[in-house]
Amino acid sequence: MIKLLKAQIFRAVKKPWFILIFLITFTITVWIAVSPLRDTYSYQGFMNRYGSMSPQTVSRMVLDEARPDMSISDIYDEFMIRQKDFLFPTAYVATATGLAFMGCIIAAFFLGRELTKRRTRAVLIPGQSRGLVFTLLAVRYYLAAFILIVASLGMVRTQWSIDLSMFPRDYVVSTQLRFLLYCFSVFSGMMLVTVLVRNPVGSALASLAFVGLAVLAGYLASTVFPTASLLSYKWWEPTVGAEYITPHVITSAVAIVVFTAASYIIYRNREI
Repeated sequence: MIKLLKAQIFRAVKKPWFILIFLITFTITVWIAVSPLRDTYSYQGFMNRYGSMSPQTVSRMVLDEARPDMSISDIYDEFMIRQKDFLFPTAYVATATGLAFMGCIIAAFFLGRELTKRRTRAVLIPGQSRGLVFTLLAVRYYLAAFILIVASLGMVRTQWSIDLSMFPRDYVVSTQLRFLLYCFSVFSGMMLVTVLVRNPVGSALASLAFVGLAVLAGYLASTVFPTASLLSYKWWEPTVGAEYITPHVITSAVAIVVFTAASYIIYRNREI
């Protein structure tokens, strides 16, 4: 299984469409996440706004105290440190927004291209069971989703100069694991939609509609559906308690298992 998976991944990476689709999805995801606050928190945006002013004036405007001894660059560093408690949770919300809108492309091209109305593409050597074929597709899909999630979140943090060492380690670890779990629950839903539609373009549009309905359901019933938590600032703050987090973590884990299992059952029992 591992050898087959490695062979298929290597074969896919060599194809131009793989690199193109992944880079487009990643770029647009990061752009959606960063663009609303770029002028305020990016170094270039900060310099465009305050670069022509004196350090004393800038420090008074952004630090609420006159610091003529600091350069504009030093003022920016201090400004970002003071904004860390806002930017860290915002990074999760902004990245989740981008992934929710663009993740459907990953589902369409990593699953929809392999599943069509008439057949399953030759993703494995002939003679392999349908269960093994689905396992390969699911592992490859979740691996692509994992890379996209981690890379996008890392790039957003880099764009906003977020230093993880300024936060408690357990808080950083818990939020990152929770973010991965929440995102995988959304991506697992996109998998189910793609297996049902079995068309790249159609599954992309249907997955986007699924995300919209999932987020709406999350706002209407936040305890049952975890999707709204991805786009809610308060769920990523250090002060949020376990009593708020635990139901959503459980729901996310259950959603991943249910959606993946449903995808497998539909794939296995449907005529290809």
